[in-house]
Amino acid sequence: MGCAATSFDADHAVPMDLRWPVGPHCAPAAPPGAAERILSRRAVDLLDVGFDDDVLEVGFGAGLGLALARARGARFVAGVEASEGVVRAAHRQVGHRAVDLRVGAVASLPWADGTFTRALVVNDLHLWDWPLDGLRELRRVLAPGGRLVIGLRCAVPGVESPAPPELPLETVGVLLRMLPTAGFRGAGIERPLDDRPFAYLVAHA
Repeated sequence: MGCAATSFDADHAVPMDLRWPVGPHCAPAAPPGAAERILSRRAVDLLDVGFDDDVLEVGFGAGLGLALARARGARFVAGVEASEGVVRAAHRQVGHRAVDLRVGAVASLPWADGTFTRALVVNDLHLWDWPLDGLRELRRVLAPGGRLVIGLRCAVPGVESPAPPELPLETVGVLLRMLPTAGFRGAGIERPLDDRPFAYLVAHA
């Protein structure tokens, strides 16, 4: 059993190849902690954070990605999460200096246009109602030339995962096609050379 196209688009205004797949294999459980650490470290590497960068993470969880960005010299870090408890816990990982962690959602980010130079998403796409809206919001808050990195745990055909995969490979392809529609340029994908079921989407504002 696979994924079906979303039914929200009653007027079929969204092209079929940009519709978000849903179904029993599209919203699996969270990956284990070790996978999360590997994904976050590589995603932050690809983010290429410098001392003049202001970094946003959507769905920051325990705050590992933001802490890594701070360790690489980010001037300011911010993020949104759905739970107040998660926000409080993440502050223990990231600290409070030059940090803005808020309860919120990607579909309505509480920052002005062009606020950030870097944006990060790791293991959060399966929680978005409609990713194109979220990607457009990320593009809005990124300054021209800003970089977006999306780290994904995905299914590999014929390979058993130690935990349920986050997204099927077909969905990764949908996301890659959505990025230019959302206003990003130079969108590409990186896959590890080993058998780890990860993918990283990289694009620029």
